[in-house]
Amino acid sequence: MLVLRRRSCAFAVACLLITSCLLPSCASLKELSLYDNQGVPLPGIKGFTMTDLYHDGVSSEMWGVEDVACKLVEKTEKTAFQGTSSLHLKWDRTAAGCPWIGFGIGWANWLGKDLGGIMDTAAIQFYARVDTGTINYIPIVFLLEGYDGKQTASVMNPLGIEGGKIGQNWTKVRIPLSSFDYRKSGIELSNIKQLLMQFEGIADVYIDEMTIVPFKSEFGREETNLTVVHDACPRSLFSDALPHAWGINPLYCRNFTMDSTQFKAGFASVRVEVAPQKNGCTWNEMGFNWNNWLYNDISLLKATAALQLYVKPANGNQMPVVKLGFEDYSNHTAWVELSEIYSANATFGPDWTQVLIPLRQFPFLENKVELTEIKALKIAVEGESAFNIDEISLVEFRGNPKNPFGK
Repeated sequence: MLVLRRRSCAFAVACLLITSCLLPSCASLKELSLYDNQGVPLPGIKGFTMTDLYHDGVSSEMWGVEDVACKLVEKTEKTAFQGTSSLHLKWDRTAAGCPWIGFGIGWANWLGKDLGGIMDTAAIQFYARVDTGTINYIPIVFLLEGYDGKQTASVMNPLGIEGGKIGQNWTKVRIPLSSFDYRKSGIELSNIKQLLMQFEGIADVYIDEMTIVPFKSEFGREETNLTVVHDACPRSLFSDALPHAWGINPLYCRNFTMDSTQFKAGFASVRVEVAPQKNGCTWNEMGFNWNNWLYNDISLLKATAALQLYVKPANGNQMPVVKLGFEDYSNHTAWVELSEIYSANATFGPDWTQVLIPLRQFPFLENKVELTEIKALKIAVEGESAFNIDEISLVEFRGNPKNPFGK
């Protein structure tokens, strides 16, 4: 028994010695916590690291880069902001046979990208230049597409161009993510598939080093800053010039041209002369944006305004076979076919005839047209027709939509 007690005492002394040696070390240890990384900066932009969209060359993450008649998307070593090459983009949306042109980038190897946490704190940034002259806008519609099939769009704001213009020197351009209409589109921001660039109008530019960068707007959330709200009339849509149009280019087809010999007012009108059998051109449609490719919100005018225009048939009293339509940025169009009931004299004469089409006559709801995101007014001709059209505007109108002139 005595031996066992001595061994027990020795064991107890040893334990005390070990414990006393460990105590200083234990005292220096910090208690671990799930929140110990607070204050440590997250990588990338609030943890988002898939920030590189384009850098040097055409990869498998890109589509729509094949050559077509009205579009060129090519890698060029002629010029570069960084690296060895840039993208040369050249297009003419007004040329015949180009219903949609553009290209897409499924960056990060087509993985789903979660942009939900950075929409108000980041921007798409790239550098751009041209060979000659200067421009203050590139007619591109930027579309983020999700794996849910939905898209959200934005267009370039001149405020996003450093210095306000793009010339022969590389210029920084930013498209704030807050300017995309993702709240309206309902897109799932946690699973973004790709960035699409839809070409409008005419352009010849170089772009390089496209990335997503931290960005804080001086103007707050910008989604509505790219929208022109029409809340009063009259509002001119066309008079003398069409700087932002497609389908009207005499180099390719003379079915739609500018005519300086006939006009209701000013110094020019649009000449429409569609005759496929005569000139071999089958292009029968044109369209234009009247606000620098910004969104046009006409929702407040739907019940109180009409589309007014003046038409002059080429052949006496023959009424043109023509449709007019409002198209939104989702490519939905509401059409109305021209008829005598919209004419001031219930007919068309050899001189300029006033046409008044109440906005209520356009089937916006049936065709899912978003009135807050109107892109263009379109003119389409069925069969053969020849006429001039001028002075297109939105005017106040509160009459009978089926009998606008009260006859």
